[in-house]
Amino acid sequence: MSLRFRRSVRLAPGVRVNFSKSGMSLSMGGRGGTVNLSSRGTRTTFGIPGTGLSWSQRSSTKRAQPAAHRPTARSIEAARRRAEREERVAVAEAYVERNEAARRSIVEQWRNLTTIPPRRAFEEALEPRPYVSTLDGPGEIDEAREMRVLRQELLAKARSEVRLGKRWALAALPPVAGAVAWMASSTPAGLVLALTTAAVIAVLWLWRTLDAHRLVRSRIGPAWEIRRREVQVAHGEAVARHREREAAAANAWREEDDARISNLRALLRGEREASEVALDSELSLLDFPFEAECRFEIPEARRVHLVVDLPEVEDVIPETGERVLRDGSIKVVDRTRKDRHADYARLATGLALQLASAAFAASPVFEKAIVAAYTQRREPKTGRLRDEWVYEVVLDRKSIETLVPERVDPIDIVTRSPGRIDLRPNFDLRAITPPDWWAPEVEST
Repeated sequence: MSLRFRRSVRLAPGVRVNFSKSGMSLSMGGRGGTVNLSSRGTRTTFGIPGTGLSWSQRSSTKRAQPAAHRPTARSIEAARRRAEREERVAVAEAYVERNEAARRSIVEQWRNLTTIPPRRAFEEALEPRPYVSTLDGPGEIDEAREMRVLRQELLAKARSEVRLGKRWALAALPPVAGAVAWMASSTPAGLVLALTTAAVIAVLWLWRTLDAHRLVRSRIGPAWEIRRREVQVAHGEAVARHREREAAAANAWREEDDARISNLRALLRGEREASEVALDSELSLLDFPFEAECRFEIPEARRVHLVVDLPEVEDVIPETGERVLRDGSIKVVDRTRKDRHADYARLATGLALQLASAAFAASPVFEKAIVAAYTQRREPKTGRLRDEWVYEVVLDRKSIETLVPERVDPIDIVTRSPGRIDLRPNFDLRAITPPDWWAPEVEST
C-alpha cells in the first residue's frame, strides 16, 4: 500500500495550485474544460458535464536526463570504439566486394556478346557511300585584314624615311642643355628648361608621326592595287591546290568504297577468302582479360570451325577468397574445389558463345559454328603440360541471335546443344577426344 499526498489551494475563481509528492502544478478552468501546468508538461481536458464523457491531451516537456542515464567516460569510449569498428568493417567489406567484382568480371566477360546484324544490313551496306570532305579549304579573301597589314607595313616604312633635319636638332639643343644643368644644380631656370625639353621632344615626335601618316595616305591607293592582285593570285593558287587534294581524296574514297562493296558482294556469295578476312577482322576485336588463342577454318560456306586455347584454371580462377571478420580485419579463406571448377566451366563455355557470336556477326552466310576448346593440364607424375580437349559444341545462328546473355547460364546452353562435353556434378571438365576435323595448321588469331 503506497502513501499518497495531494492538496489544492484556490487562488482565484477557476485558478488552483495543487501540491503532491511529484511536485506542484497549476490548474485553470472549471467544469467542462481544464488546463493543468506542471513539470511533466501541459494537460488539457474537455468534457460534457453530467455525461462522463471527456477528452484529454498531454504535451510533454523535455525533462532533464537523470544522472544515472547520462553518458559516462566509459560509455563514450565504448561508442567511439564501436564506431571505429563499424567503419573498419565497412571499408573491409568494400575492399572484398571490389575483389569479388573483379573475379566475376573475368568469369562473366563473355556476356558482352558481339551484336549480330541481320542479312538485310549487309545488303543495305552495298549502297555507295557519298564522299564527305574533311579537308579545310582556303576560305574567302579577307580584304579588311589585308588592308590593315598593308597599312602597318607602309607606316613602318614611312617612319624610317622621315628625318627631323638639322634645324630640329638645333632647336632641341638648348632645352637639352638646360635639362642637364637643372639636374646638376636644381635651379628654377633649369626646371623650366627641362620642361621645355620634354615639350620639344613631344612636338618632334608628333611631327614625325604626322609626316609618316601623310606619306601612307599618299601611297596606300597604288600599293593596295598591287597587294590586292597579289592576294587574288595567291588565293587562286590555294583554291586550285585545294581542289586537287579534294579530287584525289574523292578518288581514293571511291576506290576504297568500291573495294568495300566488292568484298561485301563476295561475302554475301559465301566466298571463302572474303569470309576469312571478315572473320579474322571480327575476332581481332575481341579483348579478353586473359591470354587465349583462337583458330578457325571454313570448310564450307555455311559452316565455320573455331578452336580456342583456354587459359589454365590456375591463371584465371583464384584458389582463395576473403571474408570480413567482426573486428574489421580480412581473413583469407580457401575456396572449395567445386566453386573454382564452376567458375572455370562458366568461363570456358561462355567463350564458346562469344566466339560463335563473333563468327555470325562477321558473315551473314554462316549458319552453324562448331566451337572446340582445349587447355593445358599438368600430368600428376611428370608435371609436364599436355593438351586436353574439354568440349566440342555445335551452335546455330538463330539460337545465338535470340540469346539474352543476362538471363542464361552458358553451361546450360552448351550442355543442351549438340556436341560433346563431360561435365561432372562438381563442375569438373573431363578430357574428351580431339575433334576429327581439327588440324594444327588452321588459321589463328
